[in-house]
Amino acid sequence: MVRFRPIEAVLAAVAASGLGVGSILGAPSAMGWTPRVLTPPDGSQDSSFVPPVLDGEVHAVAIQPDGRIVIGGAFSAHLERLLPNGGLDTSFAAPSVTGEVDALALEPNGTIVVGGSESFYGVQRLNADGSRDTGFSAVLNGAVRALALQGDGKVLVAGTFTGGLARLGTDGSFDVSFPPFSPGYVSGIAWQGDGHVLLAGQGFGGIRRSGADGTTDTSFANNLPTFDDAIDAVAVQPDGKILVGGQISHRVERLEPDGSLDATFVANLPALPGSGSPEHALCVLANGDIVVGDDSGNLNRVHADGTADPAFAAHLPVIGGSVDSIAVQADGKIVVGGSFSGYLLRLNSAGPVHPPVLPPTGTDSLELSLLGLTLIGAGALVGASRRLARRS
Repeated sequence: MVRFRPIEAVLAAVAASGLGVGSILGAPSAMGWTPRVLTPPDGSQDSSFVPPVLDGEVHAVAIQPDGRIVIGGAFSAHLERLLPNGGLDTSFAAPSVTGEVDALALEPNGTIVVGGSESFYGVQRLNADGSRDTGFSAVLNGAVRALALQGDGKVLVAGTFTGGLARLGTDGSFDVSFPPFSPGYVSGIAWQGDGHVLLAGQGFGGIRRSGADGTTDTSFANNLPTFDDAIDAVAVQPDGKILVGGQISHRVERLEPDGSLDATFVANLPALPGSGSPEHALCVLANGDIVVGDDSGNLNRVHADGTADPAFAAHLPVIGGSVDSIAVQADGKIVVGGSFSGYLLRLNSAGPVHPPVLPPTGTDSLELSLLGLTLIGAGALVGASRRLARRS
C-alpha cells in the first residue's frame, strides 16, 4: 500500500505515467474527489487476451454464452474453442476437420453448426464437448459461406453449392419444400424480427428478403436502391434498420425495414479508410454502434446514425490484413478474426457500466492499493485490484 500526501502528489504521478487523471478521478466537487471506474482506452488491443499461436487465417468467430470463443478458419486444426482469456480449451475435443471452416452457428443447447470450403464437404454439427453429432449430416457440392438458425431448430445454409441456398432439418436432412436460390450466390444471412430472412450476395441485386417459406418478398425488392456491386455482409439493428457492406459505392449503407435507402445514414457516414476495399464484416453493438472491417486491414466504428466515432479510431492497433469476422462479447469487447498477423485479437470497447463504490468523505489524503498492477500501451490498467479512498 502506498500513501500520498498531499493529493497533488498523486495527480502528478498519474500525469507522468500517461494514464490521464480523468481515467481515475472524476471532477472535484465540494465533497472531494469522486472515484471513477478505470477502463482501458476504447478501441485499444486487450493485452489480457492471449490466443494460441495459429498458422492460418481465422474466418469465423462465435462467442458462447459462457464466454468461450469458437473459431474456424484456414489454420491447421481448422476449428478450436478458446477460453475467455484466449487460452486453448483443452476440454473441447473437436474431431479432425478436412478443409477450411468459414461459417459457425451456435444452437441454444450448446451444439455448434459448422460449414466450410468445398473440401469440408457440407455442414456438420458438433456436440457441446466438440465431438461430432453423428445424427446430423448434410453433404453439399460447394462451399458454405453463411449459416443461420431458425427458431424451430432448422438451419439455413448459403454458399456456392448448387442452388446456393438450402434449409436443413434438425437431423441435417434437406427440406425439399424450401425453394433453391437463383441466380448468383449468397454470402451473408440475417434474420429480421418479423420472421423474414435477409440474403446478401452477388448476382441478384445484392440483397433480397425472403419469407420463412423461402419465397421472395417482392414489396421489399421494389423499394430497394440499385447497388453497383456485390454485398458481402448484412446485419439488422435493434430498431429494424438493415446494414449492408461490401463492394458497393459507400462500402456501408443502411436500409429502412421496408428496403428503402436511409439517406440520412449515408450523408452522415465519414470517408472510411481503405478506399475501394470491400467491407467483409459487420457487427452491431448493444448501444447501436456499428463495427465494420474490410479486406485491407481497416477496422472502423461509427455511431448508430452513421457519424464517425473518433475515440475508437484513436487507439486502434495496426491490423494490416483482411478482417473476416467480428463478434462482440457480453462485456462489449470485440473479437476480430482475419488474415492479419496473429490472425485473432480482442479490442477493448465500451461495455456494461459498473457503478463505483464511493469512499467516505475526508480531507487531504488519497490512498491507492494496486495489487498485481500492469501498465499497457495507451495507459490502461489490467489485472489490478484497486481501491481509491479519501481518508480523514
